[in-house]
Amino acid sequence: MRQILLLTSSKPHSDCGRGASGFLAALRIKGSFLRKWLSVSGERKGDLMKFLNPDAIVAGMISSILAVICVELYVRVGRQIHLRSLRRVLSLKGKPTLIVAPIKNQDLAFHSISYKDAYAFGHLFDLCTRVASDAELAPFHKLSEIGNERNFLSVGGPLSNGFTQDELEKFVPGFALIPQDKANDNKSSDLDGDGLHKYIKGFSIGDHKIVIGEHDEPALLIKLTPELLDQDRLVHLIFGYSGHGTAAAAYYLWRYYKLIHDKFGDGAYCLVIKAQKGNTYKNVTKSFQDFTEVAFKRPTIKGGQ
Repeated sequence: MRQILLLTSSKPHSDCGRGASGFLAALRIKGSFLRKWLSVSGERKGDLMKFLNPDAIVAGMISSILAVICVELYVRVGRQIHLRSLRRVLSLKGKPTLIVAPIKNQDLAFHSISYKDAYAFGHLFDLCTRVASDAELAPFHKLSEIGNERNFLSVGGPLSNGFTQDELEKFVPGFALIPQDKANDNKSSDLDGDGLHKYIKGFSIGDHKIVIGEHDEPALLIKLTPELLDQDRLVHLIFGYSGHGTAAAAYYLWRYYKLIHDKFGDGAYCLVIKAQKGNTYKNVTKSFQDFTEVAFKRPTIKGGQ
């Protein structure tokens, strides 16, 4: 018995793996003594044989393998479901995609883009990569040189992106800017990016007014389908009250596209989200306001067709 006690206590409890290996090796070396010891204690012999039961070992291995397979299948199926949702929301269908960049006065002077617009571009390029759509970046005033036979992801509001302005005027009749009060024209603001605070205080969609709050600002995601455009192309408009809101809108599409898919599938939509003011544009509300019906509704002209 003293030999057994020495063998089992030769490894510290903190090193269980190597201790078990050493114990089994010692059992093989002291096989004759172990057989004699087990013959004396039948109860311990039965416990050990039960532990070393080949059927139980095989059953445990099969259960572990099946568990791993089930987890892997769950992960793969989940990825495919999310990818399908993303493809339907973007609806790019493998066609080349142009990410349309806004151009502001300071950008023209320094031949650069706003760093918060760059955040938006990064999220949109990643989305295009995930659905296997080749994407390029171009400023809106260069579109006439590129053509109209592709899909568009337009970044920036109507005051900094002429393409966004044209699409809103043609296909989103319910959208309008709310002009800034003249008394506030000269007031300073900590907003950057589009600088809309100099000219407007918010947006209106139908009869709904959406203005900047004390702690948040609005951001919009608008999808124009080929049916709305009456053309074989698709347009996404992504912008906010400032560059902060624009980055937040792109992030929301990148992060919460599944929520959009659950509501609209591959259809058109006009959504408003709230971006919290602060150092990070990623602090957005998970819920959105749906203005799809009123955004695309054309006003009725009395006496007309």
